[in-house]
Amino acid sequence: MYLSGLQKPDFRTINRFRKEKGGILEQIFVQVVYLAHEMGMISFGTFSLDGTKIYANASKEKNETLKSLEKSISGFLRDAEAIDGIEDKEFGDDDGRNIPEELKTHEGREKKLLELKEKKEKTEKLRAKLKERIESSKAFKKGWEKKKKVIKIQINTTDPEARLMQMKRKDYANGFNVQILTENQIILTSHVSSNPADYNELVPTLEKFKNTIHQTPERLLADTGYFSEENFVFLEDRKIDVYIPPQTPEKEEVMESLVYSESEDTYLDMSGNVFEFYQ
Repeated sequence: MYLSGLQKPDFRTINRFRKEKGGILEQIFVQVVYLAHEMGMISFGTFSLDGTKIYANASKEKNETLKSLEKSISGFLRDAEAIDGIEDKEFGDDDGRNIPEELKTHEGREKKLLELKEKKEKTEKLRAKLKERIESSKAFKKGWEKKKKVIKIQINTTDPEARLMQMKRKDYANGFNVQILTENQIILTSHVSSNPADYNELVPTLEKFKNTIHQTPERLLADTGYFSEENFVFLEDRKIDVYIPPQTPEKEEVMESLVYSESEDTYLDMSGNVFEFYQ
């Protein structure tokens, strides 16, 4: 809003600007980080990492499994064969000896030629559309087979990069997982992923920062969603001090594992530890 002088450009204008100037903007953001460092606003000391889910413009009804894609491709191929049959019936491969009555006059031939031309154009359009759908479905199938070990279930034909994930409002929708790395409320780098799990995004986010700014933080703060052995090994190898709370079981699960003594008014865990109430 500041850069546009509070004007409201159309979303197409914004998107065209992003496509044409995206590479330059990325360079500018890198320069902003260096400038903030020179001004003492950041020191590459304590970084904070967090993520959020954003909705993709892709309906869940467009999600496909490998089985449904194969079924769609088979249907497209059957339609193509049906068109071939219609063409053979319409145009045939007659040797020209049996000429219909309507083709014996110039006017009749002109009329028939016009009809055939219109039908041919319709057939070619339909064939082109079917070919496009077949190729598109095959491409989706190929992409699905490549990534099925990760997504395991389905891929969206409108936006193949989007994934079905649980959003902030606890609903399930096609979306993306956006990661932000900050220091003193200044964005250092961002990373967009189609993986819903945050713990898979710690390494690529820090690696992106290292590749663009050529720095590593002294400390990293993140929530429990980033708690994993692989992340700790990665951070330890790079001598980054990390503060991530461990994933703890729900309160109900903890209470179920304790034995209550009514006479003593205490709880006993599996290791023999006794827990008393504060007076």
